[in-house]
Amino acid sequence: MKTLFATFCAVLLTIALAYIGYFAYVLHEWEKPLAEFEVKNGGLGDFLVGERKEEILQRLPNWSYSPQPKPAECPQNWITPKEMTDVQHSCLVKSDLWDLSHTNASPCPVRSDEHASLRFEQGRVKTIKVVCTRAK
Repeated sequence: MKTLFATFCAVLLTIALAYIGYFAYVLHEWEKPLAEFEVKNGGLGDFLVGERKEEILQRLPNWSYSPQPKPAECPQNWITPKEMTDVQHSCLVKSDLWDLSHTNASPCPVRSDEHASLRFEQGRVKTIKVVCTRAK
């Protein structure tokens, strides 16, 4: 009777550990991006590799941008050029990484969230990066 009980407990413990392992794996995989895209030539939607910061701000005044890392003098998360102050303009121009509110030509799968950014080098777009994650 003791061995039967010990065997039952061992099987139950094995099943419990398998469930815990499975859910840990699912949660781990859930946090991974579905896809990542990096455009180094040409463009994506309204954005072109090689374009200057000022050209983007003038051509797309209704878009929202977030300079990264966030400068102390710019506490506002998203800056829209048509409404920005001189300080906000300075924050964008100084930053070499802008997060985008969206792109109008997303390569992400349907029902996923898009996280797009522009990386600048010498004041020009060097890369356009899009990371697709599971919708929250």
